[in-house]
Amino acid sequence: MLNQLNFKTSVITALLLMSISACDVVKLDANGKPILPISAEAAASMENMTPKDIAEKLWIRVVEDANKSALPWDKFKSETANLSSEKGKSYFVKMNGSISQLNLTTKEKTLQLNLGNEVVTLQLGPITRGNSIRDAASFIQFDQFKNQVQFAKLSKEFNKKSLSIVKMPDDSWKGKNIDVVAALTVTNNTISDVIPIEISER
Repeated sequence: MLNQLNFKTSVITALLLMSISACDVVKLDANGKPILPISAEAAASMENMTPKDIAEKLWIRVVEDANKSALPWDKFKSETANLSSEKGKSYFVKMNGSISQLNLTTKEKTLQLNLGNEVVTLQLGPITRGNSIRDAASFIQFDQFKNQVQFAKLSKEFNKKSLSIVKMPDDSWKGKNIDVVAALTVTNNTISDVIPIEISER
C-alpha cells in the first residue's frame, strides 16, 4: 500500500514538473503587466524587411512601451545606484528639468538638461550614438532578427525615427523647463546615449 502511494506521489510530482517546465516565463514591465514579445509570425515577416521599414513597423509599440515603462528620474536613480555592469543596461526614463545649454550648430546637436543634482546630455542628431531605444524596448530580442547586421542597423533607424518626430528646441528654449521621455544606457554607473522619445515645454 505504501509503495503504491509512493508511486502515485512520484507520478503526480513528475506530471507537475513537466507542466511547469512547459510553461513560458512571461516578463513583466515596470508596472507588473506582462510584456508581449514580437510574435513568431511578425518576426518571420520582418526577415526580409529593411531596418528602416522594421523601425516604421514597430515604432508605435516602442512609444507605447516607453510611456508605460518609463521610470521617473528619482526611481531610476535609486534602482541603478549600485549597477556596475560593464555591458550596460538601457532604460526608458521620465525627466523634467531646465535647459542649461544647447548646441545646435554641429551635426551632433545636444541639449544639456539640468535635473537639479545632475546634468544629462540629450542627443538631438542628426548624428547619434548608441542602442538605447532598441535595447530599452522590452519586446525586442536579438533572436527575432535575421542577423546581427539587421539588428545593429535597427538602432540607427530607431534613433532617426525618434528625432524626426520629437519637437526640436531652438535657442529660445534656453533656461526653459521641459518634460522629457528618453531612452538611455547605464554602464558602470555612467549615463550615456540619451535619445529623447518625447520633449514638451512646461
